Amino acid sequence: MTEIEDYTLRFEHESEASPLGLSTASIYDEYSNDPRFVDSQRELRSLLFDTARSTGPTRVGSPENDEEDAGSTTESARRAFERTSYIKSIVSTGRRVTWLKNYINEVAPWLDMFDTQQTFGITVPMLAGTSASLTYAILAISARQMELANKTKGNHDSLQLYQEAIRSLTPQLQTRDPNVMATCVVLCCLEMMSAAPKNWRKHLDGCAALFDSYGINGLSSGLPQAVFWCYARMGKLF
Repeated sequence: MTEIEDYTLRFEHESEASPLGLSTASIYDEYSNDPRFVDSQRELRSLLFDTARSTGPTRVGSPENDEEDAGSTTESARRAFERTSYIKSIVSTGRRVTWLKNYINEVAPWLDMFDTQQTFGITVPMLAGTSASLTYAILAISARQMELANKTKGNHDSLQLYQEAIRSLTPQLQTRDPNVMATCVVLCCLEMMSAAPKNWRKHLDGCAALFDSYGINGLSSGLPQAVFWCYARMGKLF
């Protein structure tokens, strides 16, 4: 039996032990068939491919504050996150504060499963302070994780946050800032949690094109490297 088949069986039979509390029954719900989700997913994929085609490959360096981020703690990241203007304006309700805390405590450790630097738990929240799209993305994936864990039906808050993240991401893609890849990969993880593989892999392909355009790969350093390997792990799930 292949490694992928082994993973699938473990995922089906040990869903309660899953870091995100997911199950096969909760993944393939009405969410993936919601026209708003389908249209937004298509819009995001087009944005990624259009950006990748707009210019040639670019070599990116490590963020200047890599060493500082690596030495940070989860608590200091939370405090820095809460001090920023985006946190004050976007995380303005009790429910959004709950989603933020859930991201730090439940979602980020899953994304950082093989990352000793805890990039998604420390660096990404700090960067979200200056990025509306990343702020909305981490709230969206956290809200989606809670919806799946609680088997929420009907209206989904994560869908609105997902759409807000895409709207905020559009102008950022034109800057060719490698940090936007964090937003793209977080949104890709949300899609993985919410749709059949044949659908969310379309976004995965869009991320691949953007990684190539930005010159990011497994040998990159800092945030780009961590984001790349998180993306690469998703490609192994199915």
